[in-house]
Amino acid sequence: MGQGKSPSAGKGKPWRKRLSILLIASLFFSLATPAGYAQEQEEHLQVIIQYQDDIPEEPTRFGWLNVPVYDNVKDMENLNVRTASVPVSEMASLLADPGVLSVEEAVPFEFHETYPERFSGIGGGPNDDAPMWHNQMIGAYDAWEDGFTGEDVKVAVFDSGFFDHDDIDYAGGVSVIDEETDFTKDPNGHGTSVAGVIGSLPGTEAEGMASGVDLYGVKVSHQDEDGNNRVGDTSHIVQGIEWAIEEEMDIINLSLGWDDYLQNMHRVFQSAADEGILIVASSGNHGNDEGTGENMVYPAKFDEVIAVASLDPDKERAYYSSTGPENELAAPGGKGRGFQSEQIYTINNENAYSYMSGTSFASPHIAGLGALLMQRNPDWSATEIRQYMIDHAEDLGEPGRNELYGFGLASYQPAGDEPEVPELIYDGPLEIDVSEGASFEIPEVSVSHSEDLDVRVSLFDSDGNALDPDTFSTDIPGTYTWRFDAEDEAGNQAEPLFITVNVLETVDEEPPVIIYDGPLTFTVSYGAEFFLPDVTVEDNVDEDLTAEVMIQNEAGAVLDVLDTTEPGTYTLTYTAEDSAGNEAEPLVITVTVEEKEDTTPPELVYEGPTAITVAYGEGFTMPEVRVTDDTDEDLLPTVTIENEAGETLSAIDTTEPGTYTLTYTAEDSAGNEAEPLVITVTVEEKEDTTPPELVYEGPTEITVAYGEGFTIPEVSVTDDTDEDLLPTVTIENEAGETLSAIDTTEPGTYTLTYTAEDSAGNEAEPLVITVTVEEKEDTTPPELVYEGPTEITVAYGEGFTIPEVSVTDDTDEDLLPTVTIENEAGETLSAIDTTEPGTYTLTYTAEDSAGNEAEPLVITVTVEEKEDTTPPELVYEGPTEITVAYGEGFTIPEVSVTDDTDEDLLPTVTIENEAGETLSAIDTTEPGTYTLTYTAEDSAGNEAEPLVITVTVEEKEDTTPPELVYEGPTEITVAYGEGFTIPEVSVTDNTDEDLLPTVTIENEAGETLSAIDTTEPGTYTLTYTAEDSAGNEAEPLVITVTVEEKEAPSFSDVDERERFHLEIRYLAGLGIIGGYTDGRFGPDDVVTRGQAAIMIGRALGFDGEQRETSFPDVGMNTTFSGFVQEAADRGIIQGFPDGSYRPDAPVTRGQMAIFIARAFDLETEADADFSDVSPSMQSYSAVRLILHENITEGFPDGTFRPDNDVTRGQFSAFLSRTLNEDFRGMD
Repeated sequence: MGQGKSPSAGKGKPWRKRLSILLIASLFFSLATPAGYAQEQEEHLQVIIQYQDDIPEEPTRFGWLNVPVYDNVKDMENLNVRTASVPVSEMASLLADPGVLSVEEAVPFEFHETYPERFSGIGGGPNDDAPMWHNQMIGAYDAWEDGFTGEDVKVAVFDSGFFDHDDIDYAGGVSVIDEETDFTKDPNGHGTSVAGVIGSLPGTEAEGMASGVDLYGVKVSHQDEDGNNRVGDTSHIVQGIEWAIEEEMDIINLSLGWDDYLQNMHRVFQSAADEGILIVASSGNHGNDEGTGENMVYPAKFDEVIAVASLDPDKERAYYSSTGPENELAAPGGKGRGFQSEQIYTINNENAYSYMSGTSFASPHIAGLGALLMQRNPDWSATEIRQYMIDHAEDLGEPGRNELYGFGLASYQPAGDEPEVPELIYDGPLEIDVSEGASFEIPEVSVSHSEDLDVRVSLFDSDGNALDPDTFSTDIPGTYTWRFDAEDEAGNQAEPLFITVNVLETVDEEPPVIIYDGPLTFTVSYGAEFFLPDVTVEDNVDEDLTAEVMIQNEAGAVLDVLDTTEPGTYTLTYTAEDSAGNEAEPLVITVTVEEKEDTTPPELVYEGPTAITVAYGEGFTMPEVRVTDDTDEDLLPTVTIENEAGETLSAIDTTEPGTYTLTYTAEDSAGNEAEPLVITVTVEEKEDTTPPELVYEGPTEITVAYGEGFTIPEVSVTDDTDEDLLPTVTIENEAGETLSAIDTTEPGTYTLTYTAEDSAGNEAEPLVITVTVEEKEDTTPPELVYEGPTEITVAYGEGFTIPEVSVTDDTDEDLLPTVTIENEAGETLSAIDTTEPGTYTLTYTAEDSAGNEAEPLVITVTVEEKEDTTPPELVYEGPTEITVAYGEGFTIPEVSVTDDTDEDLLPTVTIENEAGETLSAIDTTEPGTYTLTYTAEDSAGNEAEPLVITVTVEEKEDTTPPELVYEGPTEITVAYGEGFTIPEVSVTDNTDEDLLPTVTIENEAGETLSAIDTTEPGTYTLTYTAEDSAGNEAEPLVITVTVEEKEAPSFSDVDERERFHLEIRYLAGLGIIGGYTDGRFGPDDVVTRGQAAIMIGRALGFDGEQRETSFPDVGMNTTFSGFVQEAADRGIIQGFPDGSYRPDAPVTRGQMAIFIARAFDLETEADADFSDVSPSMQSYSAVRLILHENITEGFPDGTFRPDNDVTRGQFSAFLSRTLNEDFRGMD
């Protein structure tokens, strides 16, 4: 609805969510670039900067040059706000400025109308005798009857501009738009229609509801170069607010909005409200038929702004009206659907009338109502006016304030018809101080009203939390707010009454007292039960205080409990402290715990054996015995040592064998004796450590014949202690096996090891006797063992291993055979070489240790002849590249084959042409390259390396020249400036195809040219030549082209009555401008951007050759493509932000001035100015430059009219005066 919400409309994001806006200069000028220069534009952001305090000086750079950093700077001193176009590269330093409170990017806004239908002239609106329903609903007719029209109230309408309609007067206004400085320009029409709702003059067809106001227009949007007429953002609103504060506006109406919360904008509106301005805004057109959801916009959502919802003639919410909790009031805004009579009738920007709808037209009804009330109540503040409208609003929808209608329909109430409003009566103080804990009674408040009304009481703490008034207590210090309300049956509410109650905290300086009437000293028997004495605490403020008790022993250590099994003196210290920190006088009680009476004897504790045996001379430690006692600690036993003779010893000597008695006793401090403990210690006799000795007088090495009888030698044992000891003998063979006896039929060496051990375990030195059983005599030969074939065939060169043969023997083990290798010649070899074919004999023999020889073993090995793997070789001594003349005889080259095995091999030859086709022979009448591939293969299948010979058959010799073919005239006459195409000439040849001629162009001076310029009269010679591939040249063809002299052009619509006829003819004669195909020039037609590029380009001598351009909407084939691109390359023109050139768009007089100033490098500005060209305009400098050169004098009324489109006649005048001073100063 309204203007239609684009995806980006109203989306405001702080700089920290960085957005980019690329600012690109317009066609002929740049925002910050002087005329005549081109400058690469840095990316900028339009931002709103909120400063902590005063706005600082504008930053500059480049030292003393003082070049401004920002563009489009506007400072709002009342708001401490600056709006500016800031380079992205400067944002970091701006945000780091400690004086900057915050920076936000400006966002676009939208208007809120939905139903624009226009009627021209009188009579298109409602019946003249019938009141307009919306003025009637808002109560305008009643206000007029009471004599109120808003007189002397200053109302500012922030909008698209304000057309100077016959039915409205403006007290003044301002445009904050640099592109449109006149606030009365309203190409959109929205602002005019909104202003008409408030201030159309009395008696006019669409009379405004407050026609007597001083109406001011604040233009915050404009129409851009693309024709968009709703271009504006929040930075413009900020500038407008500053103006409204400066001009002391009473009311501001904003029928516009954006989506997101902007903190800086909120501060701006807070500042305006603080100045006492009543601010009204439309809530938005984003609602739905169901009236659900929160879809309102800012600034209506700000607390400082009255948000206005829209009603239809039936006082129902218009389907489009936005909903949300911020809606405050409702007013007529039109149904948006249905009949014209259900919409808002108002003026438009065509000096006529329109039916409109939208919250855009509900908002000015509330602004107008505010003006009527301000006139009626000149002493009321904006806050009082706002509250009055709320208090007197007609409740709509759900009772009370709701998201669809706010408080309801606001309207003018005649003074005599105002409803009775309840009034709260209270003559007490509005702030009451009460001591903590003191009694308190709710203040008595009554109601003044014809009805018997009750007063509603609410209670809140300092955090705004609601409390129950009936349970209020002064026990908790703090600030409490009592709210009193009253409402009659009609819903009229009294002005709320607020009473503040401060519950003050009581200061307590009196300490508590510890109460105790018992003894201060106690004596307690050992182990007796003892309870800490009870004490109480009394305090003048705190109740239920208890004392803390600290228990300390004689050493001053603090204990958790008093243990009566620990005799000694204990101190109990009682303390107490109240909530104010006052400490009571400590109470000290002494408790003495008596010593315990002891009758229990101690006890000896020992867990070891009572009979101990100790080896002779072994170390011995007295057994450890502990003493336990129920009273004494650290008691030690007494021990007595006695030997067998009853003698008391100081220690046990373990070198003295015998029995010793250890008697342990103990006595406690009370004289109680423990039961004695007796431990017996036996020291053994001394140990035997002398080993026995083996006695043997025979030999220790004995040889026994095979099978001879053998008796184990006899060995005896002697010992210093034991008698009759016998030795032990162990028999082992060579393998280390233990035997029970020596078998003399088993030759070998046997070991007899004799040992002996006495009763004390002492072992004798072992005795070893070696017995050798001789071998039996051996007569049996060994035997060769082989299980493989005795005839073996081996391939030539194959690996071969001598067959493995083993040897068995009844006597010897590990015998190995001996092998002899012989060839067919009987020669003995060390190995078989399988690269030597033939038969080899392997003879194996073996002999045992007794000299017995085995039966020889013979194996025959045959090595086969070698296999043929060597390929044959092609032999050719001639060239491998042969050239043959066309048609000449040709013989296939002869190639032979050699092989190490086969004889008489012949090669095979394959013939292929360039196409890869196989041929049987080479035809020398077919020019081209042929490939002869020779191959050969021997009987073993080995292939020779192929041989390739290339044969080139030459082309037939060409001696016939080509011929130029042309059927046109050889003398051509061309009119001046007429298009001319080089005549087409073809070439024929008996050999070559697709030959093209070469053409040379010469002028009369003999100069060679690339083309004929038909704007240069004269005779030109075109000479065509051609040459075939054999170098044969065609007979040249000469064509003469005569370009006629130029005839001064004439146009059917340009005669001496045309103001600029001389300038038009002058430029036409120079070829800078031309007419239409119908013979007209069109002096009153506007100049398009494409035409401007051509004409300026021709004046500057551009060649205009068509070419690719950097603009997507200027194709290479357009007539002006070359002129546009060259002008762009020279920095004279630029494109639009979307990259387009828009060649069909018109050029204004201001743009034309900039264009000429840049193109012709004008440098000096005139001192005089035109009344409608201000320094803030982009064309200001350029206009002064052409004024200084007398290229323009402007209009008789002193204006230049920079926004007017330039006609072709005016363009001719500008350009002629620029090129020729004779035209300057002409009328």
